[in-house]
Amino acid sequence: GVEGADARKARFKSRKRVSNLTQIFDESISISGTAAATSEYGIDDLYEYEKQKKLLELALQLEKAVINGVKYESNDGKVRQMGGIRQFIQTNVFDASGAALSLAKLGDAFQAIYEAGGFATGGNYKIIVGAKQKRALSAADADKVSITRQDNGRGQVVDHFLSDFGAAEILLNNNLAPDEVIIIDANRVEIKPLQGRDFSHTFLGAKGDYVEGQIVGEFTLEFHQEKAHARIKGLA
Repeated sequence: GVEGADARKARFKSRKRVSNLTQIFDESISISGTAAATSEYGIDDLYEYEKQKKLLELALQLEKAVINGVKYESNDGKVRQMGGIRQFIQTNVFDASGAALSLAKLGDAFQAIYEAGGFATGGNYKIIVGAKQKRALSAADADKVSITRQDNGRGQVVDHFLSDFGAAEILLNNNLAPDEVIIIDANRVEIKPLQGRDFSHTFLGAKGDYVEGQIVGEFTLEFHQEKAHARIKGLA
């Protein structure tokens, strides 16, 4: 500052407006009168049994959309798809170009998050991997593990990663591609229903010699500060 100077002009950064769409997930249940009246071993209520199966299927569809979703809206606005985690991460994307996953590569990703300010307010970091990269992580530094002759167990499992910038839990998820790893701050990611549109069941009643019902939910992904997340792709 300069002594006796007028107040300096205000400075500001324009905020970037980002958004996501809500996506509808729905399934129907239909049970014939004969099926409802026929007893099956281990199933007391066939309609309720089918309803629970459909709820699980919808939960898996939602999980897949949260990771793989591509933001889309039809011209009439009646068909919408939410953007997923992979689509939102744009800044900290690293191409391994066919190299194997290593602790150093994870460290580089965490450093990029730190330098972008991702750790300024703490963080609850998770490393999401598919089956192939989970095995690669568990095999990392295997040559440095020592065992005694009396130990008749073999193998190692890695469930946490410790970096210079903090710790992260490793989560296995089958929705990732075999050649990628995603690092997210769980505090900045949330799956939210549209108001009053959490998964709910509506009984549609008898429409003949059968009964029907419907399960509907409408959700979106809230993904804050994409620079606080990272993705490694092109892994061996």
